[in-house]
Amino acid sequence: MLRLRPDPDYMLLGQTNNFYAEPGGSESNVAITLSRLGHETTMLTGLPDNSLGRMVIAYLRSHGVDTGRIAFSESGRLGTYFTEKGTGHRPSRVIYDREGSVYNFLEDLVKDKDAWLSNCSWLHLSGIALATSRSAAGFALKLTRAAHERDIGISLDINHRKLLWRWCKGEKERLDCLMEVAARATILAGNETDLEAGLFGAPSKDEEDLIPRLSKIATQGNLKWVAISLRESKQADLNKFSGLIYDFREDQKVPKKYMAGPRTVTSIIDRVGTGDAFCGAVLDGYLKDMEPQKCLERAVMLGTLMHGISGDACQIDDNFLEHCLKDDSGRIIR
Repeated sequence: MLRLRPDPDYMLLGQTNNFYAEPGGSESNVAITLSRLGHETTMLTGLPDNSLGRMVIAYLRSHGVDTGRIAFSESGRLGTYFTEKGTGHRPSRVIYDREGSVYNFLEDLVKDKDAWLSNCSWLHLSGIALATSRSAAGFALKLTRAAHERDIGISLDINHRKLLWRWCKGEKERLDCLMEVAARATILAGNETDLEAGLFGAPSKDEEDLIPRLSKIATQGNLKWVAISLRESKQADLNKFSGLIYDFREDQKVPKKYMAGPRTVTSIIDRVGTGDAFCGAVLDGYLKDMEPQKCLERAVMLGTLMHGISGDACQIDDNFLEHCLKDDSGRIIR
């Protein structure tokens, strides 16, 4: 997608005629994070065959993400979203505009899904990929079925965006759609709201109520880890960021629980992309067979650091992340 934000910062959308434009999006953010942490990543999506589509290609390549399998279309457009940066008690806001984007027509553009998945060891997608349209959801479900049949690992960042699920006839259709992916997933990720409202449709009373819900997915599918980012928002620019992992590998009914944080974030440059960085670091740890606690500490730290970076994309590599884990004082490096 293309992200548009008021320039200068803190302006409301209705206050400015100037916007800073840059590519972004949940799955691309995760791909970039994994690339920064040493993995080979490929983006699977559709783009318009015009200058905006080529700008996205250049952006992804600059971050080490392969673009060789992206489908191009002479019709359709690049999806956009607008962000307002909050401050104090005024919250940040996001407005999506994805109607008619090329992503919604992948079913017609990608004739050979097996070729798209060739030499692939892991498939990551977000709930946004399903929420965009009925056609997009249908394509994503077919892709996850094909990946599952090929024993490709699957991760789902739930990323619940209520305003995008307008194509559903009702709540049940949305939940069934997400649950089909969750049943094939090795890793589920999201924040506490994503998990409760996005996947189950209603909050759990407490952890004793939540665990059986997750255990049901684990016993019937492939679920190994559930990673949850946790945020306490005092004000728009004063947050506490932490996370937890439920590990179902040894016991599908009673998972081991790991927690990290909280870390206080007192100067927020940009909140967008922080959860994607957390998710990417979780996937990095799982793929590298890290102990869950170490993986979670890295994920919380990376998500915390991303609050201080402008733009969607992770700019932090493995060496810098390890440095900040050893010394989080913010002292100058020279």
